[in-house]
Amino acid sequence: SINKVQNVVVDYLTDFVGEKTGAKLDIKHVSLSFFNTVNIDSVRFYSPNDEKIAVIPHIHTHVSLLELLKGNVKVSRLDIFDPEFCLQKDSLGVLNIQFLIDILNTGQEISLPDMSIKLSIVNGKLEYVDKAGNYTDIQPDIMNFANLSVNNINTGVVFDYVGDSIINLTLSYLNCNERSGFVLENITAKLNKNTDSFSIPYFKIKLPESKFEIDSCHIDLQRKEGKIDWKNTDLSVMIPQSFFTPKDIKQIVPAFKNANVPIIFSSLLSGNSSFLKLDNLDVQYGDVITVKTKLDVTNPADLHNAFFNCNIDKVKFDKASLQDLIANMSGKAFVLPEEIGRLGVCNYSGNISGFFSNLVLYGNLTSAIGQVKTDVALQVEDDFKTFFVNGKIGSSKLNLAKILPQSGLGTIAFNSNSKVKYNTDKSFFISTDINVNHFSYKGYTYHDVEVKGDIEPNSFFGKIFVHDQNCNLAFNGHVSNIDHYKQFDFEAEVADLALN
Repeated sequence: SINKVQNVVVDYLTDFVGEKTGAKLDIKHVSLSFFNTVNIDSVRFYSPNDEKIAVIPHIHTHVSLLELLKGNVKVSRLDIFDPEFCLQKDSLGVLNIQFLIDILNTGQEISLPDMSIKLSIVNGKLEYVDKAGNYTDIQPDIMNFANLSVNNINTGVVFDYVGDSIINLTLSYLNCNERSGFVLENITAKLNKNTDSFSIPYFKIKLPESKFEIDSCHIDLQRKEGKIDWKNTDLSVMIPQSFFTPKDIKQIVPAFKNANVPIIFSSLLSGNSSFLKLDNLDVQYGDVITVKTKLDVTNPADLHNAFFNCNIDKVKFDKASLQDLIANMSGKAFVLPEEIGRLGVCNYSGNISGFFSNLVLYGNLTSAIGQVKTDVALQVEDDFKTFFVNGKIGSSKLNLAKILPQSGLGTIAFNSNSKVKYNTDKSFFISTDINVNHFSYKGYTYHDVEVKGDIEPNSFFGKIFVHDQNCNLAFNGHVSNIDHYKQFDFEAEVADLALN
């Protein structure tokens, strides 16, 4: 009879859950209609400690009648309406569903029957509270990850499982919003697993003004002594042109609240935890900022000891675009010196290689005033409080008059070899050796100038030599300006000086 079938369903589910998990499952009503449809009303699920985990007003499911009469449940479709899920960590960090995790995490392989099921959730809700965190701090428009309230959860999933090795999962849609105002417009994805390989033919995530896509992702699992060797597991990901508008996550990063300009990007990622390769990374921000590069990372799993090799085809920027980027990312007004604007549009190409705290930069920077070549090492210490720059910078021609029009300076050609120490408290020390082939000042061009010495914020100690046809100068000494007290201690020899 129908009542018998209904009782089989209720008794099987409640007894199975209680026996296997120690948790409590209450079902108020079950009704069986035609076409193998079972309607389940008022489902409540509690942990062994009587903590609420789920409350579901209505479930609509398709089952096999033959399996039910045998005491088994085989579901082909599951529609869940208006569910409320509750996750909570206590003050010790223990999750209220830890008992379920422990049951699944036995270390033993679980053999499941072949199945194909369609799952949908309509108007769901998820509450998460972490009592080990700052869960009482609820602020408007800011997401608190210790106290989440996710509403309007709607999703559709098709799941196929065959013979312990083949899994196909299709996420047709997933959308929701969080109490803070964060909106996830949609996620669509497909996952295929076959023995030791995973593939994601497509993955798309849509926020109000952002869209991220993966055209294809493939993972080849490697095994060592029967266990998955994640270190040598290979990954390849193709990211077609996507765009991200930072203000879409302003609830997570409040500084992004005014960041309205999208960042457009695409790339191809491949490798494993020992070596990663990022090919054809193209990034565009606004009308000017452009990055085209290739990046190799050795030992990416340990960023502090990872080795980077970045070939930069192009980095393009100007003053206005940099100001806009920095202001939007920091959430604070930012203005660069007026002189930076006179550089116009800048282009950099070259190579950056080394460890994160010790990099070598080799390349060319071209701007409206000329071209500069760099071959320098950048070292970072004391948690990014101290910076060391060591190396060569030079130019065959820079037009300083464009950035310092009132200075009387004209063009300059130079090569320098310097060691710089800079601290975030704005103190610095420079030991430099500069050879100036020529420079112009107030209409006259000086030739063959050499500067060797040490420079600090308020002092210079060293030597200056000028070997010009109208001026032969040798300077050796110390000049300082401390607390508005100027001190000069030097020797100077002047010969062949033409004052006209």
